[in-house]
Amino acid sequence: MVCVAVVPASSTTGGACVAQLIALAGSCSVGGGAGAGGGGGIGIGIGGICGSRGVLGDGNGSCCGEVSCKSDFISACDEVTGRKKSDPDPDVPVDSSPVMIRACVRTEDAAEKIALRHAECHQLTFVKGINALQPSTLGSTFENAQVAVIVTPMTKEGFSKDKEATKNMIQAAAAAGVKHRLSLLADRFIDSEALLDQLHLKYGLTWTSLRGGYFNSNFIHALAPRICAGEYNIAFPNITVAPCDPTDIGRVAAHITADYALGHGTRHHGKFYDISGPELLSFGQILSKIGNALGLPLSHEQIPAISLQQHVPVYLAQLMEYLESEGKKAVPHSDIVAILTGQHTTFDIWLETNKALFLKKS
Repeated sequence: MVCVAVVPASSTTGGACVAQLIALAGSCSVGGGAGAGGGGGIGIGIGGICGSRGVLGDGNGSCCGEVSCKSDFISACDEVTGRKKSDPDPDVPVDSSPVMIRACVRTEDAAEKIALRHAECHQLTFVKGINALQPSTLGSTFENAQVAVIVTPMTKEGFSKDKEATKNMIQAAAAAGVKHRLSLLADRFIDSEALLDQLHLKYGLTWTSLRGGYFNSNFIHALAPRICAGEYNIAFPNITVAPCDPTDIGRVAAHITADYALGHGTRHHGKFYDISGPELLSFGQILSKIGNALGLPLSHEQIPAISLQQHVPVYLAQLMEYLESEGKKAVPHSDIVAILTGQHTTFDIWLETNKALFLKKS
């Protein structure tokens, strides 16, 4: 059995990783072969890729078929080994044990929401009551897990506490003997990446850093209340970002997890994958796209980021000031998502699916 722990799973990014891993688990057979990249003991043979909430598969959340895999997700079986999906791995004895996804959350309510979203998934378990700022609560989070997907949190206390929480989770995973860490880190957390390198030397663990940036869903949180209130002239700092669809992060996390389980994961070790993109857009351009999609005359009134300090949480004010000061360099982007998964979601494509959320009151 391969166990993948996602922590915290209640965030937008963590939730996307859970969804994509569930899609992967729905089409996996797990064996006991040696994993060259993950420290041994795991191997996965992937048949088809089943969709979860329409994220993968045929667009309706249904299974693509045992060996046809019509989705754009490129299975590690094909890309790494060159074999047909129906061909068994000669080096991996396959049995029927499933991949297990462990969603680690702080509250019972968060667990219930995730469970409801994936009610038909039998490969999903939960660890509740975690708080990454309190290491003592992380004891069972990574127990017997082969892969850990660690998501940098946005704590209300600001960037310094984000860094502390991330380090606590990384160290807890290493102490539990997890073989591979997928750390979803913002570019500013260089210290955390240095820690991962140290733990590789100490424990032999392998790791990959998935660097996200400004998620598309953040625009919903920032703009939906104003749009619903009839406010169409939007006062906002003049930032330029490569918007990131959290689902793309989930796709990459599932792809790398499959690679490691197949024993071909060493190619991802020590890599920094910039998930953001594929396009660089100013806030004015983003607002124009949203306005066109909704048929509303949205306009941008530029304000300095520092003016937000008294009106938004600390972490959000710090984020806006960072994005404003760094300009186009704030959020690195690349084509790695398309290289690994065969697709990279543009803002226009994401907006077509999610535009109605800008008209919903929170």
